[in-house]
Amino acid sequence: GNRQMASAIWRFPRTPEPIDVCHPTTNTLAFQRAGTPLITRLADGKRVSKRVRIGSVTFAPMGVSATWESDRPCEQVHVYIDSGIVEQFVDQQLGLGTAPEIDDFFAVSDPWLSGYFQILIGEYDLMRESQRVSDTLLLDQTECLLVRHLIRWHANTGRRQGSKLDRQAKVAPLHPVLTRRVQEFVDANLAGELSLQA
Repeated sequence: GNRQMASAIWRFPRTPEPIDVCHPTTNTLAFQRAGTPLITRLADGKRVSKRVRIGSVTFAPMGVSATWESDRPCEQVHVYIDSGIVEQFVDQQLGLGTAPEIDDFFAVSDPWLSGYFQILIGEYDLMRESQRVSDTLLLDQTECLLVRHLIRWHANTGRRQGSKLDRQAKVAPLHPVLTRRVQEFVDANLAGELSLQA
């Protein structure tokens, strides 16, 4: 099927009883938007409690069952990354048979990811204020960048694959004729639905 990323803003209440969470085929990247709760996570027999700061980021890999508790309400922004998106990126960009595993991390500081989520929240706020239906264009456009960052900085890619990703960061810009055609297409279709594929 058509694999896409999705996002959601969640307002979580205080959870006096543990909540079990497991996404079998989707990785979850969570950004702490509001509140500084003490969150306890129990996964693989390890219990970790942290006072989660605004701006911190958590990554829960697909298929990992975890139990969560929170001592106060909070708000998070989630991005759901289908496993096929990571596999496709690794196949196309690194030429590897299997995708490296992205580390399971909990409430870490990552300025790049924090900036990414601020852009995503800004897009959401603009859509809400203009009362337009939100679309997935931003997620579609940034899919490759997000997966690249997670693999480069939060996976055991090894030195060879990491340097290969670094070399790919130097991209040649589009030819001016192509840039002009893209601009004309966007201008002509700005009022409609603009997908990355189109």
